[in-house]
Amino acid sequence: MVLTFHSSIAQEEAKNISDNVKWGIRKRMRDGNWKVPTEKFLGYTKDENGNMIIDETQADIVRAIFNLYLANKSIKEIIAYLEGNHYLTGSGKEKWNRQNIMQILQNEKYKGDLILQKTVVIDYLSHESRSNKDGKYADMWLVKNHHPAIISREAFDLVQTIIEYKKNDRFLRPDSSNPLSAKLYCGICGKKLVYQSRSDGKQMYSCNVNRRNIEKEKCSLPPIQEEEINAICIKAMKSYYFDSSLTANLLDCLTSIGQASHKQEELNKVKEEIITTENRLKAIIEEKMETDSEEDDERLSNDYKEAKKHLNELKAKLDTLSGETYQSFISEARSKEIASLITNMDNDECYLKLIDEVIVNEDNSITIIDNAGHHVSKESISKNIKKINDLEEVVHGYYTSPITAKVYKYKIVRLEDYPWLKK
Repeated sequence: MVLTFHSSIAQEEAKNISDNVKWGIRKRMRDGNWKVPTEKFLGYTKDENGNMIIDETQADIVRAIFNLYLANKSIKEIIAYLEGNHYLTGSGKEKWNRQNIMQILQNEKYKGDLILQKTVVIDYLSHESRSNKDGKYADMWLVKNHHPAIISREAFDLVQTIIEYKKNDRFLRPDSSNPLSAKLYCGICGKKLVYQSRSDGKQMYSCNVNRRNIEKEKCSLPPIQEEEINAICIKAMKSYYFDSSLTANLLDCLTSIGQASHKQEELNKVKEEIITTENRLKAIIEEKMETDSEEDDERLSNDYKEAKKHLNELKAKLDTLSGETYQSFISEARSKEIASLITNMDNDECYLKLIDEVIVNEDNSITIIDNAGHHVSKESISKNIKKINDLEEVVHGYYTSPITAKVYKYKIVRLEDYPWLKK
């Protein structure tokens, strides 16, 4: 019993100490007096007063990562660039990985801001810490312009928009050494075709249903060799972009360079107005709770309704602008690919990068899809295989495989603003 008593006293003392430490830490955070460790933080060091300053040598690495990402380079390509130039990570390692890159791309400190209390200790005895995303466990503080920025606010915010949309977009996710990876669909069941390197040395694409080897879901689409589908698509895309009647495709795409940054500026203004309106709503609620006047209460109720309506309108506008910003980036990324194509006409891989999606059919016919600058979900492609296959072609032709002697018929179709497509 005595041991239990002393144990409870010690536990209470530990809790008091923990609470006092937390109070001190959070007070410094609220006051903006928090010191950021820079020992393993790429791009920054400290001056004699302990303030964050830019380490220009390391900052060039950070800028290169952002610039490459905005040029639509894959994470693998960025890693190859960094390791090829013998750049070290923040912890001094020669090898880079995806997590290194994404942490840099999503770290608000590179635009000069500081978010405090991203993680919290939730147990004062075990010292277990957890992510405090969206302020789940405790308040978070944003200190704007806390230190010199390495990346402009506009570029950083554009990168965040791209990251969010890249999760579900095939054109903006070129993280495979196979240019058509994640772009091929089965013309029978609508499933993705998956890349396989077989034991006989052949590189094949086959329906994902067959790969899972579930007997009741077997698909009759035969596999197609990577070399064959690449050759078919290259021939088709050369005809598409350099046919005399289709040169307008190049000109239309090249006019979009620079639009994404302008859209992002507009998007940022709406975000700031949303924050202002939300703060206004909080102030109205606080004032309403304190007033005893019926007249003031009625006025505040009307003010709240108007502010709430304005907030909903802003959020709807934000959704629209987010899509438009992303759409501008798609067009800009495509423009850069086309510009690269013009200067590297002998590089066949450039043609493959311009492809949005491809449907491989059982009758040796291939339908190559040009999204015409629209963002089309993968679900829409899978559900509308027959409708897409039935669209009138812009370009068509034949390809005889020197490998299997099969004759393939190909066509390119443009997805306009069809009502059955879910953007």
